[in-house]
Amino acid sequence: MASNKNNRRDVPQPAPARAESGMTNRLDSSRRFLVIMFVMIAIGGGMLALALRPGGDVPEYTYEILRRFPHDRQAFTQGLWIDPKDGMVYESTGVYGQSTMRKCKLETGEVLQSVKLGPKEFGEGIAFAHGQLVQLTWQEEKAIVWSMDLERTGELPFQGDGWGLTFDGTHLVMSNGTSRLSFRDPKTFEEVRRIEVTRNGRLVGQLNELEYFGGKIYANRLYTDMIYEIDPRTGKVQADINLKGLWPVADRPRDGLLNGIAVSQAGELVVTGKYCPEMFEVKLKLSESR
Repeated sequence: MASNKNNRRDVPQPAPARAESGMTNRLDSSRRFLVIMFVMIAIGGGMLALALRPGGDVPEYTYEILRRFPHDRQAFTQGLWIDPKDGMVYESTGVYGQSTMRKCKLETGEVLQSVKLGPKEFGEGIAFAHGQLVQLTWQEEKAIVWSMDLERTGELPFQGDGWGLTFDGTHLVMSNGTSRLSFRDPKTFEEVRRIEVTRNGRLVGQLNELEYFGGKIYANRLYTDMIYEIDPRTGKVQADINLKGLWPVADRPRDGLLNGIAVSQAGELVVTGKYCPEMFEVKLKLSESR
């Protein structure tokens, strides 16, 4: 056992007592400082987390299923458009050697007409503009022009990848898998302007299938169940559309992803996916979880 000589209570030890008192004060001050710093960091971190949390200041919408329609479960859906006049569905499908442009009946899912692309052409997004359909190809750097009878009438060149396509009434709007949307002349396909899509100040990449509706651009984001509502002037995401559970992940085949946005004759969004057995007409509603 160690000696207790220096611990005797009956021996005055003023100097050590004063040193202990000073040390105690310094420790107390240090503890108070650390507590204050911890609180400040916690508050600041909380504010930062609030600013950067998934929602941020962007409202989130969920959905109500209005109607379900059969969809070809063999279709690798890349582009979708519904004719507001007769409700017919025009669909672009991908995969080399299997890509098509097709016309389908919404209510039954019946494929009324289908034209195969060349073996080295990978079908992507489609849009209707000035009485004709325009279909992107993925890496072939050309857009295919079709008549409404699905006769191939021409090609429009461009550089880079082609992903999604829509028409805003003036320009064809194209995505290429990045955060960029390019606005193009519908006759020449030359780029007129471009925007970068941001959400809470951060770039949003992997933008895929597009649809223009109600003055906004709607975009699927690859590998997610999210659709973003985008301001076509600024590129800012103005709303998240969370489609989680619409097509349960457990029911999907390999490569089964949500992709394909159109507008029904009733003015509601219609969505589907690659190899999805259904098309869903949905009504958007503000999420109660935020």
